[in-house]
Amino acid sequence: MGGTIYVTDAQGRDIKGKVRDLGPSALTLDSAALEALQADAVRLISQRGSRPIGRVALYGLGVGPGLGIAALAIAAQDPCDDCAGIGVAILGGYARLGAGPGAAIGAMMPGKTRVIYRPPGAPGAAPARLSFAPFVTSERKGFAVSVRF
Repeated sequence: MGGTIYVTDAQGRDIKGKVRDLGPSALTLDSAALEALQADAVRLISQRGSRPIGRVALYGLGVGPGLGIAALAIAAQDPCDDCAGIGVAILGGYARLGAGPGAAIGAMMPGKTRVIYRPPGAPGAAPARLSFAPFVTSERKGFAVSVRF
């Protein structure tokens, strides 16, 4: 039905799987084994976002030329005839060298976890609130009503 989700049950077990069936009273997951969870046993359902591989590779692509510039500064102490061509080659090489480790670091970083479902009254869930407050000003009198859930 969808992507991989993570379900925490009433015993605190974390179950990773794909939704096979979702009904008003139960959730069935395809995991290592077929798991059927009753609705009252589910404490949290979350999903992880994609890993930032491309973005971190771009950071590495930017850091690499910085290292190349440092190498050029060291090499520039000995003047040469074709320094511009060598400099471009060094910067390009360092950019590629920076992108590889950047992609590897991005692959190791977990994606952001997003809570999809938390039952009302569960720890960490915001309680529903209803509040009334009277107010009196020179122009108006009344009550302010606020509902949060």
